[in-house]
Amino acid sequence: MMEAIAKGKNLRGSARKARLVLDQIRGKNVNDVKQILDFSTKYVSFKVEKILDSAIANLYEKEGKADLSKYIVSKAYADDGPIMRRYMPRGLGRATIVRKRTCHITLVISEDESGNGGKRLKTSRKVTEKVLTDKVVPERNPGTRTDNIKE
Repeated sequence: MMEAIAKGKNLRGSARKARLVLDQIRGKNVNDVKQILDFSTKYVSFKVEKILDSAIANLYEKEGKADLSKYIVSKAYADDGPIMRRYMPRGLGRATIVRKRTCHITLVISEDESGNGGKRLKTSRKVTEKVLTDKVVPERNPGTRTDNIKE
């Protein structure tokens, strides 16, 4: 099984926001991932696309000519990087810390072992029947109180 790894280190932006994009592409076909990243409005999607291009280039270096339709993004994760701390002046002579977060993004593309092209197969769900009891429950309008009415 052939796989290629690409890492982006010390990228500006938080790992939490990067994970939103990475969760969308994990397990999908490489060609589909490029389309998803092209149309994503997230700031980090441009960086993830560059890392994906690097992983594809690494795959070509290892294998030569490769058919990308057979490859999926098998692993995609973002770890916290170093935090740059800056100070912002506030009222009454105080200062607060501004944390400029960075992250490390790792992408691994590998051959699709299932052969379905990175598409999730629909699984049949088991339908269970509810067993009804012999108790008859009278229908009651919750807006009216019938226990106080005298006939």
